Amino acid sequence: PPRSTLFPYTTLFRSGKGTLEWRNGAVYQGQWDSDTLCGIGSFHLPTSGVQYEGEFLDNQFHGAGVLTWKDNGRQYNGSWHEGKHHGYGTLKYDNNDSRQRIFYKGEWKHGKRHGYGIMKWRSGAQYEGNWTRGQRDGSGKQTFCNGDIHVGKWKGASRHGPGCRYLINGDKMFGTWKNDKKHGLFEYRYAHGRVEARLYVDGKLSPEPIAQEVPSLQVLAIEAIARKKNIATEAETLCPPDLAEAIKRRREHENSKGLVNRLLKNILAST
Repeated sequence: PPRSTLFPYTTLFRSGKGTLEWRNGAVYQGQWDSDTLCGIGSFHLPTSGVQYEGEFLDNQFHGAGVLTWKDNGRQYNGSWHEGKHHGYGTLKYDNNDSRQRIFYKGEWKHGKRHGYGIMKWRSGAQYEGNWTRGQRDGSGKQTFCNGDIHVGKWKGASRHGPGCRYLINGDKMFGTWKNDKKHGLFEYRYAHGRVEARLYVDGKLSPEPIAQEVPSLQVLAIEAIARKKNIATEAETLCPPDLAEAIKRRREHENSKGLVNRLLKNILAST
């Protein structure tokens, strides 16, 4: 029950601007209409560190407003409808959020992420695209913490449907995902130009042989040059920028592959 009230009355109803305090320390200051919280006001509950400032209607957050949890840094700033996030708004997550989320900025519907929005994680990962009932759903772009980018379709927070994975080394992978796993025929384009067909089944590369595209003479030349360190270094300074970059990318790929093979030999030698 309220401890004290201070506002004008119109007949038997609280109306106008006033203050209402509860015995648990909660305080409302703002406008009233027909005995209900209605208009601009603020609500503060000191025991939990929660504070809301904005619009009210029929005793609920409704319209534009900011809700802040001072104890953990969580804050929602945006539109409300009948006490729920609805419309456009930004939610800043707890400082110790278990999913490592930093913020979501975008559209809401009845308290859930719905429509277009952007979410960012502390790892550096980011998703921007469509949401349905709180989950990534529809067309979207996910940037992973290692710098890779996936552009495509999503369903129930998982990659599902056609998409393209842009690898940080310049390679690209086009194909179809099913329940967050590569599934079906993929086209893998190396940064230096070679195109390779791959077949995946439930995320695993199939050993089934697939007809491959015949590489161009330019691709073969780039691969041959990249295998020879001295020649590759000189070629990178003499060739046009696009060819120099292709040779550099292929050289990096060769070095990476060689390093993995050496480490695997070390592992096998120790078993």
